[in-house]
Amino acid sequence: MTRAALISVSDKTGVTDFAKALADLGYKILSTGGTAKALATAGIEVVEVADYTRFPEMMEGRVKTLHPKVHGGILYRRDSHEHVQALESMDGWSIDVVCVNLYPFEEVSARSDDFAELIENIDIGGPSMIRSAAKNHAFVTVVVGPEDYEAVILALRSEDESAIQEQRRQLALKAFYRTSRYDEAIFAKLVGLDWDRGRPRPHDASGTDALTPKQLKSKGHHSRGYLHNFDAGNVYQFITFRLGDSLPADVVSAWKKELAFNESSQSDSEAARALREKVEAYEDAGHGECHLSNPKIAKVIQNSLLHGDGTKYRLVSWCIMPNHVHVLIRTFEGHPLPEVVKNWKSFTAHEANKILDRKGSFWSPDYFDRFVRNEGHYSDVIHYIRQNPVKAGLVSRAEDWQWGDVFFNHADGDVRDPEVSADEDVRGPKVDADETSAVPAVNLPYKKLRYGENPHQIGYLLRDTGPGTAGTLAHAEFLSGKELSYNNYLDSDAALRLVREFERPTATIIKHLTPCGVATRETLSEAYAVALSCDPVSAYGGIVAVNREIDLQTAEAMSEKGSFLEVVIAPSYSNDAVHALTTRRPWGKNVRLLCTGNREQGTGNGSSSMQIRSIDGGRLMQSVDAAVYADGSPEVVVGAAPSEEDARAIHFAWLCVKYVKSNAIVLAKDERLLASCGGQTSRVDAVKIALERAKDEAQGAVLASDAFFPFADSIELAASAGVKFVIQPGGSKRDDEVREACEKHGITMLFTGMRHFLH
Repeated sequence: MTRAALISVSDKTGVTDFAKALADLGYKILSTGGTAKALATAGIEVVEVADYTRFPEMMEGRVKTLHPKVHGGILYRRDSHEHVQALESMDGWSIDVVCVNLYPFEEVSARSDDFAELIENIDIGGPSMIRSAAKNHAFVTVVVGPEDYEAVILALRSEDESAIQEQRRQLALKAFYRTSRYDEAIFAKLVGLDWDRGRPRPHDASGTDALTPKQLKSKGHHSRGYLHNFDAGNVYQFITFRLGDSLPADVVSAWKKELAFNESSQSDSEAARALREKVEAYEDAGHGECHLSNPKIAKVIQNSLLHGDGTKYRLVSWCIMPNHVHVLIRTFEGHPLPEVVKNWKSFTAHEANKILDRKGSFWSPDYFDRFVRNEGHYSDVIHYIRQNPVKAGLVSRAEDWQWGDVFFNHADGDVRDPEVSADEDVRGPKVDADETSAVPAVNLPYKKLRYGENPHQIGYLLRDTGPGTAGTLAHAEFLSGKELSYNNYLDSDAALRLVREFERPTATIIKHLTPCGVATRETLSEAYAVALSCDPVSAYGGIVAVNREIDLQTAEAMSEKGSFLEVVIAPSYSNDAVHALTTRRPWGKNVRLLCTGNREQGTGNGSSSMQIRSIDGGRLMQSVDAAVYADGSPEVVVGAAPSEEDARAIHFAWLCVKYVKSNAIVLAKDERLLASCGGQTSRVDAVKIALERAKDEAQGAVLASDAFFPFADSIELAASAGVKFVIQPGGSKRDDEVREACEKHGITMLFTGMRHFLH
């Protein structure tokens, strides 16, 4: 049967070289429209889809690839005789590569609200082919962007079926991600337009959650030696594997004889438990060379465990002892436990032998694995793994053992790091543990994080695609430090959105989504120094964002003795600044430096015009809060018009309060944050707390409130502290009472006409 590659792209970057390489590999090239013309012009032999299907394009190109010979050639199972016969009966080709990128709806959407133009830029055939290819990824390579052309060609040339299959899985996930975001962009745009054709309703078909320990069931059983194993997807497995010299075979044989142990013994039998206890005690005593005490080797093993997390299994807990390793995972369907353990051991043995400059076996050929029966057993296993270094007398606390999940997770908010240098990827090798070919990794638009908001939660970063992503946080260049955590991303987003509201040099410091330092000055170094002075205690371990290039002077201020920053975000850095920040001891190698590039100043917008949040049973969607004032500027409703200097201070306070959780109160003076209070259920309580934090500095300050004052009591409190200006949206039934209180105390009050709730 003829082997073919179908290529139909709107972005023609690199497509001719890609098509030539596929043709050289023996693929017939199928194509349509402008892509076919471009390839033919480049001298590539192309078969038009219409000639292949013997069915011409119709309806101005709306129907061209929606044909059984196209989708049959993609979707047929190569291992099904019936499928093969069906395709051959229509003279179909085996379409083994599908390269499609979609009509540029996002690009058109960014510049136009014309309904007819938007509708015509909704791709139908493209997503259908992408989804068909992704569904049949066991046999088909689907490519949705030019960034993966090189990786695909290298994999196909390698003829390494294992590498090709893994790449197809990754590309299929990327394809489904692309089509889901494409549909989301269409919905987000059209739902905001005034059109009378009916509004689409969002539908989110929820999948089945992974099994919890309470839901664990036996799904299959086989025996391997002296311990039994339940090997199936979505169950928890406790695995122990050890160095080859850690437990001599004759010692184990003697114990078995002593305990009258036989290979048919159940894993919970008295003999099996006794044997396990002897093995554990012997291992903990540290017999053998204990090569795992070498930090370089321990790092290789930890990275190998982390590498498969989220793709082949869920890594729950681990501990790397001097001569053995304990791991608890939740298995995934399609990745048998023996294969997982083999991958760990084969890769790490190869790397460890290189480090030690030796040859020969490294690991013992066998391993222990125990099926986790229930929730109590699950808790016991985690406790055992984490306490093993303590039990063996290596450390006094589990969190002090560098090569376990307790230290790894704890270090996310600390300055400690287990011997991993700043330029190394904590996720480990970019290819599978048993992968040795030179096939580069697929460029994925999503990224698995170490965990979510808490260590027991799974976390991902999903990047936007298309126009408007340049200069955004999700696409920032990572210059140095450890990977960002889920919480780091949340705080970094808040810091970046806030600092981009300002046009003059500004620095922001965020802790737990709350500004604890903001200042605007003539130079960035001054702005940072003033921002730090707002609340230096809270700023420790904070997230810093600035809206100018970080120079050496600013970097030195950030790295002064006694300081510690988790993340620094800037549009650019001088070389001296990067050196100063990354060589700061002890936290220099850990601080994350993100370079976003430049975006238009004065906006807090990200790349997306819509924000989506999950709720129980659905999702909420809203447009981004990109506005500041209802009528372009605030209205003075009490007192005289403020001076230019005071107007800047008032505007500064109003921008800051947008980024404090409701009920939100901000006190500021001279373009410097004095105090803020958010998340209170009572606005007057928020005022009290903010004033207490500002102390005497509240004299002559600006008080900003994200929503109206329902009563005059907040004004009375502000007046007693000497507040000079109040800015708020207005709109309360008691606005007159609030005005009267301001007039009585000589406070100038401004209405913005726009509320800025933040939840």
